[in-house]
Amino acid sequence: MKISNDVNSYSDRCIIGFKESATEAFDLEFDSHKLYGNATAPSLSSKIGNEVFSTNYLTPLESSYDLKLEFKAGVNANYQLLFEGLSSLDSDIFVTLEDLKTGTFVNVNSTSVYDFAASTADTPDRFIVHLFKSPLGVDDLGKSNLKVYAHNNLVTVQNELNSEGSIQIYDLSGRIIFEQTLSNQQFNSYRIDAPNGVYILQVMAGANSINEKIIIANN
Repeated sequence: MKISNDVNSYSDRCIIGFKESATEAFDLEFDSHKLYGNATAPSLSSKIGNEVFSTNYLTPLESSYDLKLEFKAGVNANYQLLFEGLSSLDSDIFVTLEDLKTGTFVNVNSTSVYDFAASTADTPDRFIVHLFKSPLGVDDLGKSNLKVYAHNNLVTVQNELNSEGSIQIYDLSGRIIFEQTLSNQQFNSYRIDAPNGVYILQVMAGANSINEKIIIANN
């Protein structure tokens, strides 16, 4: 990932990758800690616990993973976050960027650039990269037009129909606790503000619909 702005010529990069022998902890063989430079330069790194990385290799995905990014704006400016090297990912891995400040979700697989405004007063814990590995095999991805992924309190709907629809979530008493429009984008992500527990999710798009049980677990 590369971060740059429209005020000065400074930029920064953060590398995230996957290796069989990597761990969440600092791996001396693969990882590097973040070193901070010019105070007016943007700073981008990944963060796991108290460790801040400029290069961070993880164990290959089995289901899903949320990776926090630490971003510091060196100056008040418009910034561009560019995701590079996406072609090296397996075709069944999907990446979503969440901007906690604006509530924006970006499907990185189809949109590799995110433009945003930032100031030096912003909290550094602004972004989360959500990594999903489809439970379907690569050959089966095209056979399921609607698919749901739930991780903690984030629900993502994979919509291969290119048609708009709706999403509703019910508690076990039948009360609707969340209702939102489903866009015709391939991925729609929603942050669900509800107590931990089991819920019923219904997605409708065109003549297609699915009903699934999901578990909401707030961190």
